[in-house]
Amino acid sequence: MTVQISGEELSDMEVMDICMSLESNLLQFLSLRSCKLFGKQFQNLCLAIGKCKSLLQLNLNLGILDSLQRINCIKMMLNVNRSLTSIFLHGSRLGHQGMALLYKGLQSHPNITSLDAGDCQLTDKAIKFITPLLVNNGAKPGLEELTLSGNKLISQKGWTQLSMALASPHCVLKVLLLDYNNLGDNGGACLAVAIAANVSLETVDLESTNLSEPSGKLFLHLLEDLEVRSTKLKSLNLNSNKIKAKTLQKIKKALQTQDSQDVSNDDDTIKEDDSVSVSGVLPSITSTSSCSSETSSSISDSDSTGSHSSVPKTSENGSETNTETASDSNDTETASDSNATEDDASDSNTTDNSHDSGSTLTGLHVREVDKRETSRTQKQETVDGDMTEITIDEDSMRVLTFKSPRQPKQTTEASILRGQYMQLLEEEDMKIF
Repeated sequence: MTVQISGEELSDMEVMDICMSLESNLLQFLSLRSCKLFGKQFQNLCLAIGKCKSLLQLNLNLGILDSLQRINCIKMMLNVNRSLTSIFLHGSRLGHQGMALLYKGLQSHPNITSLDAGDCQLTDKAIKFITPLLVNNGAKPGLEELTLSGNKLISQKGWTQLSMALASPHCVLKVLLLDYNNLGDNGGACLAVAIAANVSLETVDLESTNLSEPSGKLFLHLLEDLEVRSTKLKSLNLNSNKIKAKTLQKIKKALQTQDSQDVSNDDDTIKEDDSVSVSGVLPSITSTSSCSSETSSSISDSDSTGSHSSVPKTSENGSETNTETASDSNDTETASDSNATEDDASDSNTTDNSHDSGSTLTGLHVREVDKRETSRTQKQETVDGDMTEITIDEDSMRVLTFKSPRQPKQTTEASILRGQYMQLLEEEDMKIF
């Protein structure tokens, strides 16, 4: 909820309604610019603002703070309130005494980051109460926006003190409005050096601050010398000064160039981060692909080997041959079996589960793609002489080995019948001839 009233004399009922809204935490923005408030009304308003937990922005511009008594009420209000982030007092008669009172309230406030003290009759003495507010000390945030426009009582000494505070590495100020002040070239030179050292300033307004061409050249050098320049400055207003139009145009172009370079650097950083993340993934993909290719070649070899070795030899001493082959392969297999004991244990668990499910398969082995495992399986196929079907699960990149029991030999009765049939055919042929 927002209340904006400008240039009116407020009645008691209107002030009461505003106070009730504040105490009910309904207001976020309150602007009473150039309004006329009586003493008791102003006190009640400050009490309600102090209790409010929702108010973010307070605008009391143009003459509302016309006495030290009212400034003291604002100080007491700031000691209680914790929700405000911005306070606008432009055109108030603060002076250095009022700024000293206001500082006591601002230094303890945990959230205020924007202060407008423009045209407030400030002097060099008031600057020492402003510079501590620019630093983030951990207990409270430093000011991010500061307006000191139209304070022509501040001399170059005061602007030099402000420039020293801006050069601090702990300064967090982003927006600085100093238009319509008497900086001069000396104050402008100090400010240029401060901007070169500052790492947070983005916007600076120096319109009509009595700067001349040497100050313009200095700011141009600041913007063009990228090795020295560490500022984030994006906007610099030097209008209504004694600076040549050509110099102003070069300054504007330098700001635009630097802004585009900052964007380009951000894009390069993002691309570099992406390439790093991709390169971190590529090795695992490559290793999986090479492993799968090795596995496919091993599987094709295993199929060819299995097809030849699965048929039992029919020599007269075939049983002895199979026994010798088994003993030789077992000796060769001893080393690999000892290394794969843990893998066999996990395989046996899977095999037991397959038997429990009532499957007709006598063995189900699930192995990760591994060349050593594949070669060991080939040796087992050669020894056992069992028919083996090997398939690949493409989703999980695993080798599924289904081991079926040995096919039984043909019965003796069938062999005798076939022999008798062939003998009858031969006899019939002999009769024909």
